[in-house]
Amino acid sequence: HQNHRCPVAGNWRYLQSLLSNRMQKLLHRRRLWTHMKVRRSRLRFGVTAAQHVRRTGRTPMGDAIWTQREIEVCRSPHPDFISIAQCLPRRTKGAIREMCRRLGLTDPSKPWTAAERTRLRRLYPSAPWPIILSEFPGRTRRAIIQKAHRWKLSRDRKPYKQTSHKAVDQIRQRCLETGLFMLDIDFLANTNFFTTKAVRRKKPDLLAVDRAAKVFGGCLLVEWGDGEV
Repeated sequence: HQNHRCPVAGNWRYLQSLLSNRMQKLLHRRRLWTHMKVRRSRLRFGVTAAQHVRRTGRTPMGDAIWTQREIEVCRSPHPDFISIAQCLPRRTKGAIREMCRRLGLTDPSKPWTAAERTRLRRLYPSAPWPIILSEFPGRTRRAIIQKAHRWKLSRDRKPYKQTSHKAVDQIRQRCLETGLFMLDIDFLANTNFFTTKAVRRKKPDLLAVDRAAKVFGGCLLVEWGDGEV
């Protein structure tokens, strides 16, 4: 009959439920055992690291731990980082700033507003640094540079210094206009002239200049004067 449930099918479903419960318990035990193993290894590493610090006076990464004298030096002349760095020659400026931040000696950074972001986008590419610093009181040059890098802002490239050869100056100006660097033009032209000090000599390598001109689709041109030989 259709309403009569098959005993084989019912037993199979019952066995399947038992197997699923058994697997769930095994998986739970496996996860618990893995968690306890990881926790035990972390505790063992912590004990070993503490013993290493007490024995050598350095962290597992090799950095010297901060002594009480160094902490007092950070507290006394703050925020004069130059004086602190002179008193602590084995500490970098970044480490000193981080310790001062942990000690609560530095003011928390203020969030950047939309008006400051617009002003930085307008001034950062070409404005001189004194003007930029005057427009952002309370912001250091380092903080402004970090924020500009995060917003993918860059400073305009400075023009190359003039040499004594007109063709070299024209190629360097062309690189500046196209966004290339001297390393790029040496690679494209297969030369080693524009990235060395030889570029400022009075007698440049005309073969390298010719190859660089051909990269931009140009060529060297000789102009004869009207004077007689």
